[in-house]
Amino acid sequence: MRITRALGAGAVAVLAMGVPATAASASSPAFRPVHTLAGQPTSITAVGRSDVWSAGKTADGQVLLQHVTNGRLRTQVLPVEASDDLAIHGSSADDVWLVSGGELWHYTGRAWRQVALPEGFVAATAVFDVPGRNVYVGAYEHLQGQFNDTVAQLFRYDGRTWTSLGGPEWPDGWDQAGTEKLSKINVVGKKVFAESHVYPPASMTYWAAYEVDGTTWTRFARTGEQSPANNSRMNAWIVNSTATSHLFLGIRGLATDPMPQRPDCMIAVVGQDPTSCTTSTAVGDAAKFSNGTVVIGGNDWRSNNPGEPEAWQQGSFVLRSTNGTERKIGGDPGDETLDMAVDPSGRIAWALTRSGDTYTLQKYDRYRR
Repeated sequence: MRITRALGAGAVAVLAMGVPATAASASSPAFRPVHTLAGQPTSITAVGRSDVWSAGKTADGQVLLQHVTNGRLRTQVLPVEASDDLAIHGSSADDVWLVSGGELWHYTGRAWRQVALPEGFVAATAVFDVPGRNVYVGAYEHLQGQFNDTVAQLFRYDGRTWTSLGGPEWPDGWDQAGTEKLSKINVVGKKVFAESHVYPPASMTYWAAYEVDGTTWTRFARTGEQSPANNSRMNAWIVNSTATSHLFLGIRGLATDPMPQRPDCMIAVVGQDPTSCTTSTAVGDAAKFSNGTVVIGGNDWRSNNPGEPEAWQQGSFVLRSTNGTERKIGGDPGDETLDMAVDPSGRIAWALTRSGDTYTLQKYDRYRR
């Protein structure tokens, strides 16, 4: 492992969620606040039943880490720019990874260390850790010396060797110019999935989801081409560990509004056209329990059904079963759910939520009342 910088241990945590149909019972499990977090956290990862990290931004734009272990909160600042693609992900207490400002960092259980990227690649934009030695990293390189033109690739790194898994194709009819980056990675068993964001020098942009088999990329879901100002994107996606590789999507849009209109919901299967689905809340983020149930963290949203006056709706937390039925559960996601995670046991969910300028880490144990 090539290392360029190292910093002593520091910690963090964050949470939130949104939701559907039937009302929650007062005695049922619910999301409960655990900690109010400092700064502006945007990403969380759960590496144990009571071990959660959050990553966000300090007032001066650096990475703020907050680590919750057994209810105790520790904080640390990394000397790294807190960029829009900041993300943290880990598989155990001594194996946590972070990308921000183009840099890749690794926590070993004792210290954070910066890890050098593959030769020629100038920035990391996504990371997903799996148990064992491997971590998956999205990075990009400049096209033939063109500073503003980038091409993304997905890599698997075992601590010594970087193995390229290739990258997504550009949209039909678009010149390979502009910025391409990987914005999200998911690994389920032996299946690898990636989300890409392409925005050329012209006025259009789009997001797409792919299944990666070796170095073969199969696109099975995408947003429409749009103005970058619209900022519609695949906001939450959950891959089921089945042979058909289902994908649950929430499409966030209309960034010009203070709160989004209720987004679309989609089920995508590799090799088939995506189909619409119904969900009762604007999806902020979502995560999946080990039994296949999806927990959704909602955002406040505007109802704009044809022929009906616009009305603000309160976001909520929801459980969505494998057959598509939904049940509202207790807890308040505030204005929006920023990120969600499930612990390695597959039974405890965490949510990072925001209400105004207050950020809260919340916990849901589906076996605790």
